[in-house]
Amino acid sequence: MIDLVVLTDFSTAADNALHYAVFLSKKVPATIKLVHIWQHSILDANYFVEAAPYSKYFDDKFPISSSEEQEAALQRRCDEFVDELSIEPVLLIGSMAGRLESFLQTLNNPLVVIGKCDTESIPDEMVDSTSLHLLKLEKFSLLVVPEVIKIHAFPKQLIVGLDGKEFALPSTILSEMIEALQPVVQVVHVSAEMNEHRATHINQLINKQLSFATDKLETKWVSDANVVAGLSRYLQENKGDILLSLVLRKRSFIEKLFHDSTIAHFIRHATYPLLILPG
Repeated sequence: MIDLVVLTDFSTAADNALHYAVFLSKKVPATIKLVHIWQHSILDANYFVEAAPYSKYFDDKFPISSSEEQEAALQRRCDEFVDELSIEPVLLIGSMAGRLESFLQTLNNPLVVIGKCDTESIPDEMVDSTSLHLLKLEKFSLLVVPEVIKIHAFPKQLIVGLDGKEFALPSTILSEMIEALQPVVQVVHVSAEMNEHRATHINQLINKQLSFATDKLETKWVSDANVVAGLSRYLQENKGDILLSLVLRKRSFIEKLFHDSTIAHFIRHATYPLLILPG
């Protein structure tokens, strides 16, 4: 059982992510908790704007300036699906990182679901997305749902993107989703150098770490020194209903200074759901 923790700021992108989570829960055994984190302070930006993020699903009045209004906005979204399933509304007050991490620690198998607005017209250096900030929560899994996804469909392909290095997946979320959805699983390694010995070692690691309840497991190799370029090319050549999964590795402070994040790139530009797993 997966605890789908859907984050909302009452925007269209967030509402779209909620619809995706509800759709996903029709096949994947899961509970859904709709969470809004109210970073309440006298300097709350909502006090200084006349218009807030527009939602095509719900006509909320902004600014929302009290806990009662926050709870009412959450409840309206939960009530939208009352005939399909039960969604628990959760209002947390405080900082995003601190309150969310504390809440996730109370759950058994949490998967944070968050919408991602369309930022293709904005230079990468200027994109400041909440989903990028959530990468700091390295112990938890994250499902990013781009706003550009308009029609929700169960993924027929699940692509696990790797960089030819060793990995570990302590989370059971990936195996639970594969067992429920039964997609074709493609493990795609992007590496500039891949000799027979290295390929054998990686295949042994795949069999050990990715022992899924499926007979639809394929291993693919892409020759490219740039993981982003190689994986992007593979995705372009293999279009369809895709769920892309990437492994988030812990890095030292120095490594973070000089590392160009593959995951951050795909968060900014993905046009399909992106499952990020700690590893």
